[in-house]
Amino acid sequence: MRFVTAFALAIALPLAALAEEAGEKKGPEPAKTPEECYALACKALCDGEGDTYWFCLSRETRKQLIAQAEEAKKNHAKELAAALKVTEEELAKIEPRDVALRQVLGAMNDEVRKMLKKQKLSAVKIDGEKATGTLEIDGDLSPIEFVKEDEGWRIDASDSEGHEHEHEDGGK
Repeated sequence: MRFVTAFALAIALPLAALAEEAGEKKGPEPAKTPEECYALACKALCDGEGDTYWFCLSRETRKQLIAQAEEAKKNHAKELAAALKVTEEELAKIEPRDVALRQVLGAMNDEVRKMLKKQKLSAVKIDGEKATGTLEIDGDLSPIEFVKEDEGWRIDASDSEGHEHEHEDGGK
C-alpha cells in the first residue's frame, strides 16, 4: 500500500508543479446558489478580478466570449488593439480568453461599479439545473439566467436556444 501511495505522490507532485508553472489558476469554490454566483461575479468585476469573474460564467457563455474575441482579433485587430491599448503585434499574442476579459474589465469605471453595487437580484426561481432571476436598478428590470455546472451555479449569458426569460407580466 505504501508503494501505491508513494507512486501516486511521485506522479501527482510534479504534475501539480507543472500546472502551477503553466499558469493554470484554480477557480473559486462553486457558488451554492444563483444569488451567491451573482454576488461573486459583481465583486470580481468591481475588484478587477478577471479570473474569478470568468469562473462565474457558464461554459457556453465563456465559449461565446472566446469566439467573439477571436472574430474581433481576426476582423477588427486595429480597433481592438487601440481599445486594449496594445499594438497589433502584442494583440496577436494575447489569448482570446484574455482579450474577452480585458474588454469586460476595460469597461469598468466608477459609474459601472456604482451601478453594480446598486443593482439587486430578485425573484430567483430554480428549475432543476437552471434558474432565472430579475436584476433591478432604479426601477428598470432585466432578466438574468443561471445554469448549474460542476456542482455550482454560473451566469448563463449565452445566446443558445431557450434563453428567453418570461416576465411576470407575460412579456419577454
